[in-house]
Amino acid sequence: RIRRFSDVIEEIESFLRERLSNKTVESYMSDIRMFLSRMHEISVDDMRRFVEGARSAARRNNRAKAMKWLARFFGFEFNYRFEPVEAGLIYAPPREAVREFISKLDGRYKTYAKLLVATGIRPEALTRLKPEDLDVRRGVLRVSRLSNRTKRYRDNPIPPELIPDVLEMLERGVTKNGWRKAVERAVRRGAPRISREELRNFFYSEATRFVPENVVRWLMGHRLGTAEHYFATRKAGEIRRYWAEISDILSL
Repeated sequence: RIRRFSDVIEEIESFLRERLSNKTVESYMSDIRMFLSRMHEISVDDMRRFVEGARSAARRNNRAKAMKWLARFFGFEFNYRFEPVEAGLIYAPPREAVREFISKLDGRYKTYAKLLVATGIRPEALTRLKPEDLDVRRGVLRVSRLSNRTKRYRDNPIPPELIPDVLEMLERGVTKNGWRKAVERAVRRGAPRISREELRNFFYSEATRFVPENVVRWLMGHRLGTAEHYFATRKAGEIRRYWAEISDILSL
């Protein structure tokens, strides 16, 4: 019996949710969807090529874990020797690749990508924002935190020139599935394939050249000590030095 792609994906996701946490399932399903959309057949060799196609050891390890669970769903085993990952090591795509990638995106997903490289806000947090989370007068996005702390949000400054596009993006909304489709369109136009996480890594790598690291970490939603938190809040305006440096990307 021939089954639709969406039905197979739904069965795999249900299989994983019975055995893994929701956060882990979301991570693995992203790679599983990508793998299944590219392959006409499913074999150990195809899985290995998919895993080894990732740029970094961390990404290869994550893909390997996803493939192990996919293999279990189909009733066979996939074995892969996981690579050691140096603590704190991230892959940030080259500036030229980021610029080319964003130039090939369109509509609200181009705005979404610009926000990732300009603010470092977590990709999923951006998809949850509503128009009322944008303070146009102050030029900030109010990003909620899923924590039990007294202050459950932070105000992330955004480039003033992006405000009209950001408002339109928030009104229409962005989704993971919409992002995947936008990326596929960009790749067909000749863009390099860059993930949302890699765009956020680019922010960290480049912004720390112009802004104190604890300010960058605070903007990205990392937890800081009380003293560092208030320091970062006061210094958040320094991010404008970084925006000036990437103005060629923001103006695309």
